[in-house]
Amino acid sequence: MMNNMKYLMPLTLLLFGLIACGDNSGEKAEISDAGDAAEATEMASVYSVNTDNSVINWEGYKPTGTHNGTVQIQKGTFTVNEGGIESGSFVMDMTSIEVLDLEGDKKNDLTQHLLGTAEGREDDFFNTTEYPTALFELVSTEALPNDSTATHRISGNLTIKGETAQLSFKANVSMDDDSFTASSNLFKVDRTRWGINFMSKSVVDDVKDGIIYDEIGLSIKLVAEKEAEKDM
Repeated sequence: MMNNMKYLMPLTLLLFGLIACGDNSGEKAEISDAGDAAEATEMASVYSVNTDNSVINWEGYKPTGTHNGTVQIQKGTFTVNEGGIESGSFVMDMTSIEVLDLEGDKKNDLTQHLLGTAEGREDDFFNTTEYPTALFELVSTEALPNDSTATHRISGNLTIKGETAQLSFKANVSMDDDSFTASSNLFKVDRTRWGINFMSKSVVDDVKDGIIYDEIGLSIKLVAEKEAEKDM
C-alpha cells in the first residue's frame, strides 16, 4: 500500500467519541495533532463508499457496565492508485447514532442524550442539532507485512463538534478490481480530545459517582466501489 490516502471512521470515525467499563480489549489508537490530508494523483481511480454495507460500531464504558451501538456513514469517496488507497474521506451521520443494548424508554433516553436532543443536555455529548455530521480525512496508510492482526495502519484527521485530531489505527484492507473493504480491529480513543467531557474524571474535578470513562471503543467497516470511468 502507499503511504498516503482524505466521517472512516471515526473512524471515523469518528469518529467518531461516546460514553466510555473496565474492558481492556482493543488497542489504543494513537492520537496526535492534525496532519495534512493525502492528495489524489491524476491517474488514480475513484471509489465511492457503499453506505448500505459500511458502518461504525461503538462501545461506551462506565464502572457499572457497557453500552454499544452504531453510527451510519453518510457518504465518502476514495482514490486508488497502483493497488493502494491513496486519498479520501468519509462523512458520518451523527444524527443516526443508535443504541443496540437497550430497549424502550432506556434506549430512547440514552439515544436522546447522546444526540443532544434532550432538553438542557445538548452539549453533554454530540449536539447533533448544531453538528449533524463528523468527518474523517485520510492522511496516510502504512502496510504491516509482519503483523498477524492487520494488513495496514490507517491514519486520518477526525473532526467532531468542530474539533480535529489525527488518529492512527490498525485495519485489514482487501481489494479487487472493482471494490475494496477496510475493516478495523476494535480500537480505543480518548473522547476528551474532541471536547466530549461529560462526566470525565480527568476533566471535571468534582466527579465522584457515576463517571464515564474517557476511552471509547470503535470498529469500522468501510466498503467502497469503483466508479465508472468517464469518457474523455
